Amino acid sequence: MEVIESLGYQVYFDDTLASLETFLAERNYSKIIVLVDTNTLDNCLPLFQQALPNLSNYDVIEVDPGKRIKI
Repeated sequence: MEVIESLGYQVYFDDTLASLETFLAERNYSKIIVLVDTNTLDNCLPLFQQALPNLSNYDVIEVDPGKRIKI
């Protein structure tokens, strides 16, 4: 997993979801938020849920797709 610093926060990157479940369990977060747009809600969230079937305590925040939203 690659880690970069951004605005005082660590941002983690990985090509797979294989290490995400362990990563989250080790940190015992009180709240997990999954940020999606309409496209990733339909196409990626189901893959996320399938890869992490034991992860049930999270909220999904949906934003409109598009470059303007991400700025």
